[in-house]
Amino acid sequence: MKELGYKHEAQLQSYVIGRIEKYLHKKGKTIIGWDEILEGGNLDTTAIVMSWRGETGGITAAKAGHKVLMTPSNQGFYFDQFQGDPANEPYCAIGGYSPLKKVYSYDPVPKAIKDAGREDLVLGIQANCWSEYLPSVSHLEFRLYPRALALAEVGWSAVQRKDFTDFCRRVDGDASIRLQLRNVNFHIPQPEQPNGSFNYLAFTDTDTLQLKTTRPLRIVYTTDGTQPTVNSTTYSAPIVVNRSTTINAATVLPSGILSPTRTLYLDKKSYSKNIVKTDAKPGLLLKKWDGNYQQPTHIKGTPAINDSVVANIESLRSLASVPSNVRNVKDYAAMVEGYINIPETGIYEFSTNNNQLYIDGKLAVDNSHKAVPRHSAENRQLALTKGLHPIKVIFLGGIYGGWPSYWDSAKVTMRREGGKWQTISKEMLWH
Repeated sequence: MKELGYKHEAQLQSYVIGRIEKYLHKKGKTIIGWDEILEGGNLDTTAIVMSWRGETGGITAAKAGHKVLMTPSNQGFYFDQFQGDPANEPYCAIGGYSPLKKVYSYDPVPKAIKDAGREDLVLGIQANCWSEYLPSVSHLEFRLYPRALALAEVGWSAVQRKDFTDFCRRVDGDASIRLQLRNVNFHIPQPEQPNGSFNYLAFTDTDTLQLKTTRPLRIVYTTDGTQPTVNSTTYSAPIVVNRSTTINAATVLPSGILSPTRTLYLDKKSYSKNIVKTDAKPGLLLKKWDGNYQQPTHIKGTPAINDSVVANIESLRSLASVPSNVRNVKDYAAMVEGYINIPETGIYEFSTNNNQLYIDGKLAVDNSHKAVPRHSAENRQLALTKGLHPIKVIFLGGIYGGWPSYWDSAKVTMRREGGKWQTISKEMLWH
C-alpha cells in the first residue's frame, strides 16, 4: 500500500480486482462481482456488478457504465429469508422477511437507472439462497418455491402486465399441483396470529384466537384433536373458547392441497401464585459447567465449577472469550436461577433463544429439540400474579447445526398480553 500510495484498504481491493480483471480479459472472460467491487474506485467498466446491498450499488454502477444484475436483499431476493412469521416457520432461516408478494412486486430496473437512461445496462434479476442452515434438499425447496416462480415472472414480464392476484391464482392452483406431482416441498402459508405467532396460549376466563395468512387463503381447523381436512370447519371469525382447547389449523390452497398443520394449545388456568421472600437480594445465582453439552439433561449430576451471583440473564453468554470466527472457544453450559418480579397480575408471553426457560418450576420455553437454535418458535403465555416467581434459564455454549449459540445475546423477553416486548432487566431479578 505504501508503494502505491494507498491510504485505504478499499484502494488495495480495487488494485487486486483490477489485476484479476486484466488476467481474465486475456482469457476472454469478464469479471463479475458483488457491489463491494465498486469500493476503492478504478473499476474497469467491463466489470459486471451484482447489486445485493439494496439498489444503491446497481444504480451507481449503471451510471458509471457497468452492466448490472439486480439482487437486492432488502427487496426480497435472498430466498434464505423467512416467508412467514419466524415463530411459525418450520425451518430455521438466516433472518429477514421475504414473503411472496414482496418478491413479485419488485421492478428490477430502479427509477434512478431509468431516469439516467441506462436501462440497457440492467442484464436482469437474480435471487440468492445461502445454505448454511439448510441441511437437506427438502429444506432448500421450501425456501425456493414458490418464490422462484415470482422471480421468473419479475424477470420476464413487463411491469405494467404484472398482476399479483392473478399470479397467486396460478401459483395456488395449477402450479401447486405440478410442484406436488414432482415431490417438491414448496412453501404454503400457515395460519398466523396478527401480532406474532405462538402455540401456547393461556387464559383465565375466556380466550379469543385470531388467525390470518400472508395471502388470502382459506383456513380450516378442528377442536377435537383430529387433523384438519378440506371439509373441516372454515375459519371465518375469531375463535372464542372458555375451556382448555387444542386447535389444529391448516391453510387450504384452491387446488385442495393443505399446508402443514399448526397445533395451538389454549390452556385455561388460575393465576400462578407469587412467592413471598423478605430477604431477597438483587441478581441471580449462576452455575457453570465446562465442556460441550448437547442437551440440558447432560449437565445433571455434573458438579458445577463456578457458583456466583450475576446481575442479569445475559451474563450467561459472557463466560468465555469468543473471537469473531468462533474458533478455539472453550465451550461451556451455564444456568442462572432466582426470582423474577412480575409488575402486575396478568397474562405474559415469554420468549428466548436460550436452551430452556423455567418459570414457577415449570418448563416455559424449550428449544432443546431444535437442530439450529437461532429463532425460537416456542413462545409461551403464562398467567402470573404480581410479585416474585421462580425463574431458571439454561444456556448451552457451542455450535449447533451451524449456528454458534455465542452469537445470541442470551436475553429473555416478555410482554403482557397485547403489550410491547421488553427484555427482562436486572431490576426485575432477585435471589
